Order: sequence, then structure tokens, then C-alpha cells
Amino acid sequence: MLISSLAAFAGARSRYGQANLELERAVLDRGGIVLRPGVVFGADAGACFGAMAAAIARRPVAPLIGGGWQWLFVTHDRHLCELIAAVIAGSFEAERPYLCRDHVSSA
Repeated sequence: MLISSLAAFAGARSRYGQANLELERAVLDRGGIVLRPGVVFGADAGACFGAMAAAIARRPVAPLIGGGWQWLFVTHDRHLCELIAAVIAGSFEAERPYLCRDHVSSA
């Protein structure tokens, strides 16, 4: 199993995305499962979501780059853990990278 990134896609311009896509291919070629969780959030948010929440909490307004029409793919940390447990237990299978998401929204 590989926990990858939404940055991994055909035509990715970043080295990070390209490297993740290459890792995904290797895992899938060996019969593994690839999960792409997007932005992970939860009660004790850290990393990207924690930084976004902290930045927004400091100001009364938040800038919406590009008019706020960006899609945000988020996954609750508990749901991601449950999915990982299901993969380990053998009760979840996916033939291609699985996009984990609890909610898809635009700002």
C-alpha cells in the first residue's frame, strides 16, 4: 500500500508529483493499493490543514486566490485510518489510485 498525493497525475509538472506517480506505478504493478487522501484534517490538525487553519484564525478575512473557485479535496484523519485498516485487513481493494475524500468543495 502507498499513501500518495493528489500531485501525482499524468502530466504533473512538479518533481514531487512525478516521483509520486512513478511510485504509484511501481506499487500498482506489484498488485498493491494506492491511496490519494488529499488534505487530511481532524481535531489535532497539523501539516497543511493545520497551517491553513492557523493562518485563517489570525485574520478576520482570508484571500481567495483565483476568485475562490478552487476545488479542495479533504479527508478526515479518522476516515483515512479506517480505510488503511480495511486495506490491511484485506476488506478493501482498488484497481487504480483511490482518491480518498470526505467532501469536495469549492470556496
